This record gives sequence, structure tokens and C-alpha cells, in this order.
Amino acid sequence: MSLPVSLIVLLALFGPMHSPAARRVSVAGWTLTTRTDAFGGEVRCDLRRGRVSFARGALLISLGRKVSTFDAVYRIGGGPPRRSRDDAMEIAALGIALHNDNLDNPSGGLVRIPAQLVGDAYRITVEARPFVRPLAFTVAGLPAALQAEHAAGCDTGV
Repeated sequence: MSLPVSLIVLLALFGPMHSPAARRVSVAGWTLTTRTDAFGGEVRCDLRRGRVSFARGALLISLGRKVSTFDAVYRIGGGPPRRSRDDAMEIAALGIALHNDNLDNPSGGLVRIPAQLVGDAYRITVEARPFVRPLAFTVAGLPAALQAEHAAGCDTGV
């Protein structure tokens, strides 16, 4: 007795080996999504809070694909303004791309901030370019979220 080809294809496409179940938890206002590969046991994590995500030791703040962030300035908490391009060497050292392949907006609308600068700050305020209304992003709870990510088996990069 053999299985119909269509059933074999469905099992191959939707079987547990090919689509690891995502586990989503909320930690201090952040959403941590983990996926574990059933075959190799590799754990992949996605940590985000609204338009702020964490990757490889940096916060990535998305202002929208069409927004150029080349001249972006940010403040961590009530700290001094800091130009995001001043972090380029540190961001590159973390293995994070400084641009994308869109020639119209190579920044991809992302402001990249080394997470070690953030610490336990409550908020980051970003001005995409001079004389444009700054936007505030809550990052409270980041240390607890990074601990949860580490406990889940992901390397936080911090």
C-alpha cells in the first residue's frame, strides 16, 4: 500500500520538520518569539516591541521604508542628542548591514543603535532629519527581555 503523491507533498510541506512551531511570550512589554528546529535543535529568536526590534546586539527602529534615516539623531532617555551615523563602525562590527539595496533610500528607514548604549532606559526619541517632528519609542524592560532571550537559548549579542 502506497500513499498518494498529494498526501506525501502535503506532509513534506507542512510536517513538523519543516515548520517549527513558534512560541510567543511577553516579557516586560517586549514580545519574544522563539522557534526551535526539530532536527538540529537550533533556536531562533525574534525580540520586538512595536517598531523596535533587537538583533545581534543592536536595536533597530523602523521609521518606514520611505523615510531616509541618513541624518537621524536620537536621544536615549533624557540624554544628549547622538547622530546615528556616528555608530556606523560599531553597528558594522556587530554584523548588521548599514544599508539595503534600495537606491532611492539605502537606509531602509532603520535607525540602528548599539544596545549597550540603551541600558535600562525607558524611551528613545528619534528625529529622522532636521526640523522633522521627533518620534518616541518605548524601550523599557529591555534588560529583562534580553535575559529571557538568553534563557531561551539565543545569543543576545550583548
